[in-house]
Amino acid sequence: MNRDSAGKLVEVFCTLGKSGNCAAAYSQALARLVAVALAHGAEIPEIIEHLKGIRCGEPWGLGPNQVLSCPDALARILEENQ
Repeated sequence: MNRDSAGKLVEVFCTLGKSGNCAAAYSQALARLVAVALAHGAEIPEIIEHLKGIRCGEPWGLGPNQVLSCPDALARILEENQ
């Protein structure tokens, strides 16, 4: 995550897996879209609302800390660092 001089989040980076595979491409695209949304005035809570709770076929962990997908993980990180 990068912030501007005022402390506002302006950029997000996300890396998953080896460069060139689908997971890496997907996570990089997701981070770029979040950065574009931020550049166009989207607020972090709005981005979190849209990403949090998205499920995939391979959630990680159990219970209330279970991560449902890559978008869900990014939403949780944004929530912790907003």
